[in-house]
Amino acid sequence: MSGRILLTILALVQSLATPVYDFDRRHIFNPGWPGHARYHAAAFVFLNMGVGFVALWLIWGHPDLTREAAVLLALSSLVMFLAAGVPKVVIQADGERLILGHPVSSWMAGVFLVLVAVGWWLSDN
Repeated sequence: MSGRILLTILALVQSLATPVYDFDRRHIFNPGWPGHARYHAAAFVFLNMGVGFVALWLIWGHPDLTREAAVLLALSSLVMFLAAGVPKVVIQADGERLILGHPVSSWMAGVFLVLVAVGWWLSDN
C-alpha cells in the first residue's frame, strides 16, 4: 500500500506541478522562444498531465497494474535525459539555477526517477 501512496503523490505532482513549472516566462511564455518550440513545450506539459492522470487511474482503478503506472511515470522523466543528448539542445532554462553544474530541473527529474523506483519496489513488497 505504501508504494501505491508514494506513486499517487508522484502522479499528482506530475499532473499538477508540471503546468505550474512550465507555463512561465522561462519556458512556454519565454519571449525568446520560437512559437513552434512553445508548441512542443505545451504538448509535453499536457502529455505529462495525461500520463499522471492515467497512472492514478491504473494505481487505484487497477491495482494489479501499479507497476505499469510506475513505468509510465518514469518514462516522463527519462525522456528529459534522452532529449539532453540531442545535438544543440540546451537543458538549462533561462535563469535556471545550477546545482553542482546541472540545472535544478535535471536534479528534480533524477529524484523523481529514484522515488518512482522506490514506489515500484514498495508496491511489489
